[in-house]
Order: sequence, then C-alpha cells, then structure tokens
Amino acid sequence: MRALQRQLAAEHARWQDLTRRLSLYDSRILDQAKNHAEASLLAYQSDRGDFADVMHAYVDDLNTRIDNIRLQVERAQTYAVLANLGGLSQ
Repeated sequence: MRALQRQLAAEHARWQDLTRRLSLYDSRILDQAKNHAEASLLAYQSDRGDFADVMHAYVDDLNTRIDNIRLQVERAQTYAVLANLGGLSQ
C-alpha cells in the first residue's frame, strides 16, 4: 500500500511539473520561437540577415513545437498512470 502511495505521489508531482512546463510553453516559449523566426526572415528580406540564420530560427521553432508535443504526450501518459492508480477524483 505504501509503495502505491509513493508511486501515486511521484506521478502526481510529475503531472504537476509537466502541467507547469506546458503552461510556460503556451504563455512564452512558443511565441518567442515563432517571433524569432519571423524576425530572422524579415531581417533577411531587408538584406540585414543571413539565410542560414533564417533556417536556424525556423528549425528552432519547429524543435520547440516538437518539444511541446512531447510534453503533452508525457502529461497524457502520466494522467493515464494516475487514473490506473486511482489518484483522480471523480
């Protein structure tokens, strides 16, 4: 019983951390990556930037989006574990 309670507490803490991280992605990180890519493109279009910088910025933006999706998947998996352990209120 104690082992299950420890596992439940650990999964709940993990779920809370993932929720916090996803909130940060939604409120700041995704927008910053997108804005950086757009700014790099505008600089390139006005002959103040390199094409390589544009590509790096867009690759970073895509990687940020992929990281966000991975966090969503991890949180969903954690939620499933919590449901199996009976740690969700009805």
